[in-house]
Amino acid sequence: MHPLTGAMKKILRIPESPISDDTLVKNGGKKTELSTPVTAPTSDRTRIYSDGYSTPKSYTLEVDPKFYKRVCDADDVWTRTQGAFALLMLWGVWLAGSFSVFWWPYLVMKGYYTAALVMAVIMAYPYVVKVKQSPAFIRFILSGAGWFKGGTCLYLEESMKQIDTSESVLLCQHPHGLFTYGFIQNGSAARIDARKPEVYVPAAFRHMKPNAKAFVEPLLFKIPLIRHFITAFGNAAPATKKEMHRLMSTKIPLGLLPGGSEEIILSHHGHERAYILKRKGFLKYALQHGYTICIGYTFGESDSYRTLDWGVKFRMWYLKTFRVPLFACWGIWWCPLLPRGQVALETVVGNPFRLPKISDPSQEDIDKWHAVYVQKLVDLFDRNKAKFGYGDRELELY
Repeated sequence: MHPLTGAMKKILRIPESPISDDTLVKNGGKKTELSTPVTAPTSDRTRIYSDGYSTPKSYTLEVDPKFYKRVCDADDVWTRTQGAFALLMLWGVWLAGSFSVFWWPYLVMKGYYTAALVMAVIMAYPYVVKVKQSPAFIRFILSGAGWFKGGTCLYLEESMKQIDTSESVLLCQHPHGLFTYGFIQNGSAARIDARKPEVYVPAAFRHMKPNAKAFVEPLLFKIPLIRHFITAFGNAAPATKKEMHRLMSTKIPLGLLPGGSEEIILSHHGHERAYILKRKGFLKYALQHGYTICIGYTFGESDSYRTLDWGVKFRMWYLKTFRVPLFACWGIWWCPLLPRGQVALETVVGNPFRLPKISDPSQEDIDKWHAVYVQKLVDLFDRNKAKFGYGDRELELY
């Protein structure tokens, strides 16, 4: 029996009503129901969307200044331009790397041998030479915060005071979003590795060493140019069972997007969605190593782009089969690759809980702590959504 039943479903707001075929996912040959989308009334959604989901600046008055840090909030032409350039470079690397299987053979077939040779050397470089982490490159990427309204901000709740964030901590962030802006801009690993804690890190956490790692999709390490980006960032590791166990055995701080690529497919402006009901493997590994779980949620991630919420069932199948998420998105009208600049990107981290160390956790153990995780995720969202301008939203769990 699934652990999220009865009273628990009431707490998590998981509807019992049937849903349409296009929100069903085929899982192991069985159809698994996804939660029914919950939306605000159309008039409210239109009003909020046109306002750009403004974040109340007064929220920072409720937080001890030591527990939050805002980056690139100048809102001047230079800051916005630099932010746009950094974000477009991310898109350029992602597109060029993903489609290199097409454009590189085209160069060869058209006789552009010199260009093809140069690009082959560039693409092969990080596969044969160990690329060192570049704090300057990380700071450039973090300058992408300047494109968003008021920059980007990382908030840590009072509960984080009790946690020794220098070791055995796994930060789990939601949602993944289309381009993981919240994870990149407000993840602790990148901010610490920028080597300017006074600029990027909340004062209460500047003692943290630059040894944190973030788990990412293993396939990204195999794609030319994208591998360049990951290795220059220097704090990413493939989210494989072997690598997760290896790094957890060292007791260093780690970061993860539990929703993975499924949350790319589910991402839709006007909705807050988390793919977590069947995602339990990371908790099994965390139990085996006795990690402390901290939960993060980025408000604004889902609204940074408009998306087409079509063919969810087919796209989930395609992702499971080929490991590639299919999506269509656009941001601002004059440059669809740039996210909507009037959306604020705010990440709140809290609700930490310590897991017992169980070398061989049973399914009952995993289900028990998974239920705790889901409860704490929903609680974090509900307690903070109004503060960030999303009071009409409900967290949709899949």
